Amino acid sequence: MIRAGKLSSVRTMLTTIPLAVEKGQCSNSNAYGDNACGSLQTDLTLLPGESRTLLVMLGIGEARTAGKRTFDEFGSLERAEAELKKLKDSWHARLGSLVVETPDEGLNHTINVWGLYNCLITFAWSRAASLVYNGERDGLGFRDSVQDLLGRDGCHP
Repeated sequence: MIRAGKLSSVRTMLTTIPLAVEKGQCSNSNAYGDNACGSLQTDLTLLPGESRTLLVMLGIGEARTAGKRTFDEFGSLERAEAELKKLKDSWHARLGSLVVETPDEGLNHTINVWGLYNCLITFAWSRAASLVYNGERDGLGFRDSVQDLLGRDGCHP
């Protein structure tokens, strides 16, 4: 949590040290509304030159039932790495079907990766699931949803 009363502008917010960082530990506080974020903390001591790999699993459901089943299936580094590879391969397949080449590498990357990724993610996680998209509010956002779908047509004709 960021200390209340210290945020007079976005610049202040971006340069303010989060309370957990300042105190050196998380406080198990609740955040309601606004732009809440979560953090995890663990104590880990490493010797010079030593490294460790940590697997962090997050999910929704009862820890003793759904969490245990999920951990039993996916709770090894080998399985996590295999699932990450499948995810990357899936995204490369989606994003690799449209290739635009211009003299500007930045423009190429924007068109070939980020523009398409933005259309796919925005539609899937924001607009398609919203009340606005379903017409249950004032209809705003429909054009954005259509634009997102048109933006993905280059890779999914």
